[in-house]
Amino acid sequence: MSVRDSGAAAIPSRSHEVRRVLLETVADVAGYRLEFRLPDGKRPDVLRLHVDRAGLFLGEAKHTEGPFETCSVDRLRAYLDWLVPLWRQNVRCLLAIAHPRGLGRAWRDRVGWLFQEAQIDGLIGSKEVTSTTTVTFVVSGFGG
Repeated sequence: MSVRDSGAAAIPSRSHEVRRVLLETVADVAGYRLEFRLPDGKRPDVLRLHVDRAGLFLGEAKHTEGPFETCSVDRLRAYLDWLVPLWRQNVRCLLAIAHPRGLGRAWRDRVGWLFQEAQIDGLIGSKEVTSTTTVTFVVSGFGG
């Protein structure tokens, strides 16, 4: 677990860092290579723009935070505040959460609930990518 929004410093766990590197690799391979920060200073684990088209990749690595913990939900809701206007303009956006295996359904339910709350449609799914990690994702903005 890492505290990024409060100004306090924390050392991420090895599992968190392995999942962050996995998300960075996915972003790179998919063409999301331009790093940036959100205007309010919030820092997702991976935040990249696509090099050739209007597209955004936001990745969160999780080790100790679960899908129903207030800190996780509040952080994702804050990120959605920035992403919703892009999705509504049909900018292709990919939200990916790398988390411990076995939590895919719970993360899909939580992310689906947050998207429903924000009135945003998207393709949602989960994929086991290693023996210990699943990536839950939402893709939206197909018309962009």
